[in-house]
Amino acid sequence: MAKKNQDNRKDPNKYDLKIPYELYKVVKKYIENNKELGYSSVSQYLNELIRLEIKRILKDEKERKG
Repeated sequence: MAKKNQDNRKDPNKYDLKIPYELYKVVKKYIENNKELGYSSVSQYLNELIRLEIKRILKDEKERKG
């Protein structure tokens, strides 16, 4: 596991998202209780939320400029 983290530091396109453990527990319980969502890990779910929010931000910015 430590080796993986070291490799991520060398590659500027990879990163580790650090979240408070209490938030991790809440999200983990949520995805376990909602298997129909299709997420197998907390990081997978959070990455999807981040992607969706970035899309929303980009759309808002495009509408403001256009």
